[in-house]
Amino acid sequence: MATDSQTNNALRQYTKKKISYFESIIKEEKILKERINILENYFRQNFNYEKSREYIRDIFTFELIAVSAISRTEIIDGDIKAACRAINNINDFYSKNPDLLKDFLLLLAKYAISDLYYFLNTYWFQKHKTQMNFKVNYPSAATELKTIIETHRPTNEFMKLFFSQKEFTSKFFIKTNDKTGYTIDEVIFKDFYDKNLTNDSHVFFSSSALSKLIEKMSQIHIDMENHFKLLYHYYDNKTGKPFRYNFILENFEEKKNTGVISVKLFNEFRDYNNSFNIYREIIEQRGLINFGFEDFPYKESIILLYKYCRILEFVYLRKGYYDKLNNLRNTILNSLEKRLIAVNLSA
Repeated sequence: MATDSQTNNALRQYTKKKISYFESIIKEEKILKERINILENYFRQNFNYEKSREYIRDIFTFELIAVSAISRTEIIDGDIKAACRAINNINDFYSKNPDLLKDFLLLLAKYAISDLYYFLNTYWFQKHKTQMNFKVNYPSAATELKTIIETHRPTNEFMKLFFSQKEFTSKFFIKTNDKTGYTIDEVIFKDFYDKNLTNDSHVFFSSSALSKLIEKMSQIHIDMENHFKLLYHYYDNKTGKPFRYNFILENFEEKKNTGVISVKLFNEFRDYNNSFNIYREIIEQRGLINFGFEDFPYKESIILLYKYCRILEFVYLRKGYYDKLNNLRNTILNSLEKRLIAVNLSA
């Protein structure tokens, strides 16, 4: 199993090769000019060729940062701001002519400059369980992905808070042989409860604070599961990005042999495709249990959420908050136990 450092290194190499290929194909303007001429009437109505290059960079940025956010990888503030600006610019493009944007995205996908069109389609299908009508659904898809990008760092900061009491919490639990793997040590926790929680004033473990923490983390887990499924389908060998890129690689080899593209550009794409496949294979091997921000993988966060729920369950019982207790069990704890058991079985 690949470690976090190996995964991050594979991601860095993949991103580096992707950017290198992007910069190279932008320089080989004859390719884009040749294809853009096919859309000549559309382009004449909206912008010139020089303007199209700005949109190409915006589309590239949108895709790169959106996929990074969905993948729960680190993104610096500058890239988040750049992605939001890019989305705003693309939205302006869309408002002028939705059909042109679709054609333009398909053009960029043909040369593997950006896979944004197919990423949007995969995202929409996974989120809304229906095929995307690009002309109708693009604004909503862009808005939803922009929100994911904008909340990326706040979510990471929340995860740091969520895990801040991991070691402290561990002393209240005993490892067991049952399917969940943990049970609360009522004797040890009762002592902590009597000294710190009888008046419900503890900053972290008060019932109100812990309830809000659990509720927010439960939604993050649902998002993590959905985003992993999205990437799993997006990276599918038979219908996803690997299938498209292998087809492009064959097409590029023919173009290289006939002199349509340079050997350098072909090698750039081949290296980019190889680095993508290495990263994809690592993601698939690590699976959902290791998915998430570095140091905050899905499995560890599920275990910690389960422990927090058991602590809150204990507090509710002691205080006689039976309605809240039943709500906790019915809305979160029962389904959480099943997910934790599934995680333990897959480990």
